[in-house]
Amino acid sequence: MFGNKNENLEVKPQFAIVADSGGSTVNTQGGIPYLNANVAAPYGITSVPPKSTRTVTLPLGGGAVCLGAIVENGSLLQPGEIMLRSQGGAEIILKNNGKVYINGKEV
Repeated sequence: MFGNKNENLEVKPQFAIVADSGGSTVNTQGGIPYLNANVAAPYGITSVPPKSTRTVTLPLGGGAVCLGAIVENGSLLQPGEIMLRSQGGAEIILKNNGKVYINGKEV
């Protein structure tokens, strides 16, 4: 597809643990370790997973990309809801009923 010479090359995502992070990259361990793997996120959202976060990485262009962190505490959400959380504990939840919660308080 798109004229790629390696069309038949099988590329598989893998689970990894963030060993170190900074800027917009992470270093991972587990499976194939990657240095300076770029972090992918939806447009408009920027995040760098902190150390010890479980992630999914994918080899890409001679390096790797961190596709994102494994969801933890997702049990707080119903399908279709969104939670933003920082390492320091700040949290915003957008509920299906239109309510918004910031740090546990409805606004």
